Amino acid sequence: MPSYTCTICGNKVTYPAGDEVLHHERHYECALCYTVIHSRRFPKPAPGSTVMFGPAGPGIGDYLFKNFVMAQFSRIHPGVEILNVTGTARIASKIGADRVFWADNAGPLNPAPAGAIPYILTNEVHAFVKDGYWPRLWFDPQEYDLPRGVDLRNSVVVNLRNIPRCDPKNVTDLEADNLYKILVHLKARGEVDRIILMGNDAPLSMTWLPEFALDLRNKLTLPEIAWLCRRSLFTVGKDSGILHIAAAAGGYVIGWGYKVSQWRPLAPERRVTAIMEHPSYKHKLAEAIEILVTRRRICKVQYLPEGLTR
Repeated sequence: MPSYTCTICGNKVTYPAGDEVLHHERHYECALCYTVIHSRRFPKPAPGSTVMFGPAGPGIGDYLFKNFVMAQFSRIHPGVEILNVTGTARIASKIGADRVFWADNAGPLNPAPAGAIPYILTNEVHAFVKDGYWPRLWFDPQEYDLPRGVDLRNSVVVNLRNIPRCDPKNVTDLEADNLYKILVHLKARGEVDRIILMGNDAPLSMTWLPEFALDLRNKLTLPEIAWLCRRSLFTVGKDSGILHIAAAAGGYVIGWGYKVSQWRPLAPERRVTAIMEHPSYKHKLAEAIEILVTRRRICKVQYLPEGLTR
């Protein structure tokens, strides 16, 4: 089969005969490196013109990444009006814009309108991250009035994803039980005072909770969740949008169950540990938690300056 070396990462890429034109158009950059927005492969928009970004998936992580790309576009092209469309291609076509960008994860029911410029969302995000920019919240965290005596610096925020959409990503009873046992062990050692459950998720079929758990599921707004994650010892859970929020808020994050590394939460200073889907994830999770707790114990707990991450 024909092959080439990616001009960005240096990996060897093989492709079916007949796809030469596609790879030539992508400047011989692999599927994980090719960008349009970061590399500015489109006519420069004129000041005062309107640029529309179409929908990009239904999840929180999708929106966070898309919002980050729009912010970077605005930074590179000041004076351009950005339209953020979350509806369908039909809605987008009626709004009208001088230029339209359409994400690869808009979904099969949202085909790009004629003339739209397609882009790979995660590729754009990771390219800008390599330049030193990081995804940030599109809202301000909001303080939550916790019960008296709860010290967030010694509390672990837990998100047990359990929503109808994308069921394979939901936490199983066995996974939750395993996580609870790890945290109970930390509690017995005096490393953790509380665990705080949050997220708008349905309860799992398992009924037991550690006695030191504070259950705030379906009681918090997204800004309140961000505030808790930012100030807690760390946030832990299975691949979910909440973990993206925790990372963007400036908190420490441990997540497991990732099928695609490009979709892991992103944050500077080794604040995120993403564990890929693997039969031995349980041991990797326990090890990651142990390492992070040790790091946080050695280094005095510090909150980010208020102006650093919004």
